[in-house]
Amino acid sequence: DFCCTSYFFKRRHIKLLPTGRDLYKVIMRYQELEPGMGIVVIDEDFLLNRKRAMEFRDCVIGGGVPLSIFAFASVRAGSKTHIINSFAAHFAELEVDPESGVIRVLRYIAVHDSGRVINPETARGQIVGGVVQGLGYALMEDIPLDLESGAPLALNLQDFKFPTLADLPSIEPVLIERDDPFGPYGAKALGEPPLVPVAATIANAVCDATGVRIRDLPITAEKVLRGLNEGVKQGENEI
Repeated sequence: DFCCTSYFFKRRHIKLLPTGRDLYKVIMRYQELEPGMGIVVIDEDFLLNRKRAMEFRDCVIGGGVPLSIFAFASVRAGSKTHIINSFAAHFAELEVDPESGVIRVLRYIAVHDSGRVINPETARGQIVGGVVQGLGYALMEDIPLDLESGAPLALNLQDFKFPTLADLPSIEPVLIERDDPFGPYGAKALGEPPLVPVAATIANAVCDATGVRIRDLPITAEKVLRGLNEGVKQGENEI
C-alpha cells in the first residue's frame, strides 16, 4: 500500500512582500541579489484571505519594475484545504527459478485512488509507464561506480539494463474515482505514485515466493540465488 501527499494552491493568487517598487527596495536591502530580481512568497493564510492576494500577472506587470520572480510556498502541517492524499495498492505475481534465481514477473496490478480522473486514457498510460519504470528500478537498473574515482562503470546501454517489451508482464491499471473535496475538479496526484510502490511490491513478492528478503536494489538473480543457497529461515535471510 502507498500514500502520496500533494500540496496545491488554488487559482493563481499570491502574496507579495511587498508589491511593486517597495518589493524591489526590500529585496535589495535584505538580500544580496542583482538589480531586477524579486521574490514572491506564497502561504496558506494569504491564499485563504483573497482580499490580501493579487494576480501573478499584476505582480509582474503592475509594479513598474522588471523582475525575475523567485517563488517560495509554505503550507501548515495538517492543512485541510491545501493538502490532498493519493492512495495506491500494487500487486505482483511472479515466479523464481530455484536453480538460477531468475525472476519472471507474470502479472502486475496497480490500483490507484487519484480522485476524479479527467482523462482516463492518459491516467492509465501514466500508471503503466510508472510501473515499467519501477520494474526496471527494482530488477535491472544498476550503475556501479569505480571506488577510487567515483566514475560510473556502466557507460552504455549494453551495460546499463532496463526493461524492453520482452521483459514486461501484463500490467493492469485500475482507477478508483473518489472525488477529493479540495483537489482541482476533485482530482488528486497521479504523477509519481505509480512508480513509488513497485520496488517494494516486487521485493515482497520475491520474499513470499522464496523466503529471501532482499533490501538492496536491483533484485538480481545472483542475489536471490545467494539467499536461497544460504538456507536461512524467512525473516533472517536478508541480502
